[in-house]
Amino acid sequence: MSGGPEGRRKRSTAVATSAFFAVGPGIVAGVIPWRLTRWKVRQPVPGGVGVRALGAVLVAGGAVGMTHSFVRFVVEGLGTPLPVAPPQRLVVGGVYRHVRNPMYLAGEAAILGQALLLGQPVLLLYGASAAVPVVAFVRYYEEPTMLKTFGAEYEDYRRNVPGGRNSARGVRGRKVRWRGPFWKYQASRPTDGVQLPDLGEARPRLLSATQPDRCRRGADCVPVSPTEREFRSLDRREPAE
Repeated sequence: MSGGPEGRRKRSTAVATSAFFAVGPGIVAGVIPWRLTRWKVRQPVPGGVGVRALGAVLVAGGAVGMTHSFVRFVVEGLGTPLPVAPPQRLVVGGVYRHVRNPMYLAGEAAILGQALLLGQPVLLLYGASAAVPVVAFVRYYEEPTMLKTFGAEYEDYRRNVPGGRNSARGVRGRKVRWRGPFWKYQASRPTDGVQLPDLGEARPRLLSATQPDRCRRGADCVPVSPTEREFRSLDRREPAE
């Protein structure tokens, strides 16, 4: 991590985030499932080897997803998932490009994976019950707080990247998809004035697909295509049927 105030903040948030990671997801997706099952395999496991293999994949994927989400809070958001030390910047990079709540989904995946791997139905009930307070927290605290903190930036992000899905209905009902290492807006028809988060600075930029002249005059634009020629050609494409 670099020096200076930002580097010191990253180091302090990394320590706080690591502690919260051990206490929060460590207990919810680790300690409690262990207390319920002692991680004993129920014989025979319903579904056999195939189900157990799927469970192992979900556990591994959940662990990777939770770790990745926490790291994004530190390096991009300059904060923690804790409400007392929230991120200073809106986190939109990495897996957050595809889903708004990857941390919670990864935790549920880890619990479900253990249920399949161990053949323990009790963990299915536990996972369902654990999801209830999480959904309530997101709906009634997290989203209103994020909207109040980041305003239109978060509203644009919420509109384009819904929870639990990696595709959405964009502005005016046009379907959008996110592909590649950068945000790329793909619509059935070119749309101007669309606000999208910029992954580099976590700030919205103006995508003006039908106004290339404004971009040439220095407006803050994000090209849809990697080359300016492809970007300018958007307003000359025939609208899709």
